Amino acid sequence: MLGHPAAQPHHHRRFYILITTVVVGAILILMLLNDKGDLSLTGSTIGMYSDEGAELSENDEAALLKELNSKETMDFKFGFDSVPSILEKETKMDLLRIMFDDLNNKIKINEEELDLKGLKDVELMVSNFKGEVEFDEISLSLKGEGDKVVINGIEISTKGLMEISMRNLVYDTLEVLGLKIGAFETEEGRGELGIGEKLNYDLDFESVAVQGFKGDLSVGLNNDSLLMMNGIVRGIAVEGEFDLTLS
Repeated sequence: MLGHPAAQPHHHRRFYILITTVVVGAILILMLLNDKGDLSLTGSTIGMYSDEGAELSENDEAALLKELNSKETMDFKFGFDSVPSILEKETKMDLLRIMFDDLNNKIKINEEELDLKGLKDVELMVSNFKGEVEFDEISLSLKGEGDKVVINGIEISTKGLMEISMRNLVYDTLEVLGLKIGAFETEEGRGELGIGEKLNYDLDFESVAVQGFKGDLSVGLNNDSLLMMNGIVRGIAVEGEFDLTLS
């Protein structure tokens, strides 16, 4: 009868050593994954799905993220509930389209101010713009050159490129095709992020930082997300409940 209690602590000690070994092994595996390239993956993986809608296994997640991390650029789809402040000193846009009713703002073409009196809502389109651009979720400023300007369907024509400038124009919607942005970072917010062809994330109070974006951007054109972006990027970082870095 006295033999059984004496053997019990030895059994618990072996069980404790086994659990410790499993935990340490898991930590080492995560460290090895993080040491390869710039891949960093911590926190919750809730919201990581394939393009077919099925939740990915941890092995599939690691393999896809490692593959993306080895590429120079990644496909990028982004919908978010806020717009970061963006300033680009020298950028090109294939097409800029804005809707606004801020008729008191001074818009100049070749140093001549546009007369918008009598108009209620204005649709302004600029083709092949090159110059300085600054915008956030409220207003747009730009200064540069474009080869065509259209206002409410009426084309303004001049010889050669047209100099275009506006300052803090309050807009209703903004759409840009063929935009290049060096880098930007959002505040914490909610949205959806797609990376590559198979990874989709639900963002909930996360902030997103992006490097080297090329593609299309719109503000206020989608009922679900204030900001929509679709193109390619060189690097992505997500911080919050779910942390991710690819570059």
